[in-house]
Amino acid sequence: CNSNDIRSNNLKISPVLCKLFPNYPNPFNMTTQIIYELTMPASVYLAVYNIQGNLVQILVNDLKSTGNHQVEWNGQNTSGKQVACGTYFYQLTAQNDNSLFKKTNKLLLIK
Repeated sequence: CNSNDIRSNNLKISPVLCKLFPNYPNPFNMTTQIIYELTMPASVYLAVYNIQGNLVQILVNDLKSTGNHQVEWNGQNTSGKQVACGTYFYQLTAQNDNSLFKKTNKLLLIK
């Protein structure tokens, strides 16, 4: 489920499908945990972006079951290199046959 491929014209935007919680710790040094909860199975796309909006790392791109899910980001990009200190954004998109959820939160990497 790539967020660019989602067609929302027949879907209803649903805050009920998913809850995205603030990452912990934030700010973080080595790793941070991102937790989300699904009320029903959904295709999930969770990615980290830099302040310019460029993709840094895809953390989840898969069908996930109902319940709580936890993902760790270690501050690395898609090439496995440590990113610079600064502000980043993580965006979660969850979609099933009837609903679409999308939310973005901010995180801060310090060293």
